[in-house]
Amino acid sequence: MALPGDAKDIKLVVPAMLENPAVRAACLIHHADGLADIREVSMPLAITGQITYVGLSPHVTDFVRRELQNWAKFDRQPMWNNVDAATIIPVRVFPR
Repeated sequence: MALPGDAKDIKLVVPAMLENPAVRAACLIHHADGLADIREVSMPLAITGQITYVGLSPHVTDFVRRELQNWAKFDRQPMWNNVDAATIIPVRVFPR
């Protein structure tokens, strides 16, 4: 199975990040349904606590948090408890 574009991008940087634990990734989640596509490739960063998922709206971030909790609890993968989710609401100021 071919990886979606975002998963390919993450897979490229994971080895270098694991060599430097001080480096963290902020993974922007625009569509919540894309979270499952990057789960497997971002798992090493979840294990080390080097990734934060960032939603562009509170409802996306809420979905991400619920998914992370489900993965930790129901899939018995506690490393997802190491992953934070935050919201950044983009704002653009237009000149008058």
